[in-house]
Amino acid sequence: MTQRNLWDELDHEVSTSFINDVKEGKVPDLPYYIVDQNEAKSKIEEKINSIKGDRFQSSLIIANYGNGKTNILKYLKLFYRQKEEGINVLYYPADSDNFDIITNLLKIIEENYTDFIVKTVQELIDSGFEYKTLANSFEDNFSGIEQYTDKFFSSNDGNTIKNIFYLGTGRLNSKRYFDKENLRPLRDYEKRVLLVLFLNILAQGKKHVIFCIDEVEKISGRSKARFSHFLTSLRELIDLSNKIKGHYLILAMTDKTDSYLIQSTNEAVFSRIHQHIIPINPISEKKDKIELIEYLKKIFKSDTSTDTVLGKLSKEEVG
Repeated sequence: MTQRNLWDELDHEVSTSFINDVKEGKVPDLPYYIVDQNEAKSKIEEKINSIKGDRFQSSLIIANYGNGKTNILKYLKLFYRQKEEGINVLYYPADSDNFDIITNLLKIIEENYTDFIVKTVQELIDSGFEYKTLANSFEDNFSGIEQYTDKFFSSNDGNTIKNIFYLGTGRLNSKRYFDKENLRPLRDYEKRVLLVLFLNILAQGKKHVIFCIDEVEKISGRSKARFSHFLTSLRELIDLSNKIKGHYLILAMTDKTDSYLIQSTNEAVFSRIHQHIIPINPISEKKDKIELIEYLKKIFKSDTSTDTVLGKLSKEEVG
């Protein structure tokens, strides 16, 4: 297999649905090659290069509908599916019902990594690993999860570890489940630092994750209160970034939810994330249009002149 670098074109087969979408004028799902967007690609690649470091990374992609934000996220998923680098890309549309980003990430981790978490905890127990380092040595807000973490690492039994993990993610949340493990129920704010613990367990097991959450505008579309809560939870996550060993969160939204709306809804979030906003602009340079046309011609096995297509495109833009 040919060794590919990030942003190289990926192999793919053209589906009938893709061809029909293009014929009907719909925005095609085309995540195999990203034309232009060099600034966005550079910023994303820079953060991916530090995904195994000592800090949680975040980006916010903002684009007009059809400008390719989803293609970038899906490209990353396809690219890392083919590579053995300990990096997983998880793509999810935003959940307007579960609009707290931290509880959403807990659910995603549970869905994808329960068995891996259990296995890693067992290995750490067997090796005598000083597990408190995964929870900021129980300093500051992490003191509230000391009892939970001690219990989590107290038994090598897989089912016991899994049940305690489910208490942390919220899958098991009634008092009787906590009583069974001689634990008190977790407070909401303690779920914030539990996310840090679980992410650090993944990193300790050499598993690093790019969380891609698309269509965040769906949350603001439901209500301003939901969007405000989402932003508050995002601020809380960003404030914990220096306690998390790596990983990367990419949020994407249409410009319906632009940076001004974020600033007006939650100034604290905007002050933390504005330098991490990545705009996706429409393709405007002639050379980039030619590159896109040539790429589409290859996909459709078309021998139509590039100049002809470019001329028609220019007339439509003027008209």
